[in-house]
Amino acid sequence: MFNLVGKRYLFLMISLIVIIPGTISLLVKGLNVGIDFQGGATVELRPSTSITVKEMNDLLQPLHLKNLQVLTGTNASLPGPNVI
Repeated sequence: MFNLVGKRYLFLMISLIVIIPGTISLLVKGLNVGIDFQGGATVELRPSTSITVKEMNDLLQPLHLKNLQVLTGTNASLPGPNVI
């Protein structure tokens, strides 16, 4: 049978070797959280007419969105506006 209680200090040292560097790393570097923890939103627009990125930025400017990033796509198979 394995003498687990007799080797408790060995297992305590192994645990501390893992826990202490992890805690130090967490305190020094902090957490790098993604959008699911920071908050934020993805807004998908499908205008009925062609629009440029600059025009889209100008339209979204009154919303005061932080870190606004406009991405364009060319997938014409997606349904357009007012399509159910």
